[in-house]
Amino acid sequence: MDVVINNLESNIENLTGKAIGGMTKIMDMIILLTVIPVLVFYFLKDFTKMKNFAKRYIPVKYRERASKVVHAVDKSLGSYIRGLLLVCLFVSVSTYIAFYFLGLKYPLLLAIIMGLTNIIPYFGPIIGAVPAAAIAITISSKLLIYVLVAIFAIQLIESNLISPYIVGKSIDIHPVAIILALLLGGQVGGVLGMIAAVPIMTFLKAICEHLLVLRHDH
Repeated sequence: MDVVINNLESNIENLTGKAIGGMTKIMDMIILLTVIPVLVFYFLKDFTKMKNFAKRYIPVKYRERASKVVHAVDKSLGSYIRGLLLVCLFVSVSTYIAFYFLGLKYPLLLAIIMGLTNIIPYFGPIIGAVPAAAIAITISSKLLIYVLVAIFAIQLIESNLISPYIVGKSIDIHPVAIILALLLGGQVGGVLGMIAAVPIMTFLKAICEHLLVLRHDH
């Protein structure tokens, strides 16, 4: 009897630990999603001041070269962001159409949530699916199954066809390289690493290409 009680206590402790760990990761993700837009806002707002401040520490003879590198990086990252937003738009529109025809309540709001959370690779669709699944289960289990199947189908098309093609084309990187970068980013830095993987690869690609051009010119 004591053995059974000890095993039960051990299992409860393990489940509690996993639940707390999962909640912590979710909270960290929510904080991250909240902080990033604020940082981006202030970065864009004070970009000119930051650029002028950085110039003070760059020798005069290297300023023109540094300016070209920064411009190349800015152009590449801009193309990446536009491609990412286009993919999110595809997810939102597809989700809205699916939810509308399935008769799910608040299809537009749920579709917007799906599109926004899609920024987070792999885990984003799961987070975005939670509100839709919660509403669907209050109506019927059959509707819940249809909603989950629709979300799975949209994400399957997005992750394997739309996203690698559109994002890869916008930054001129092969889709296979993007998938590998996401996998590597996930192994190194978890969710944050997956979010940062493609921007970092875009950043490095732009710098390498520009340095090769400068080397060729000299």
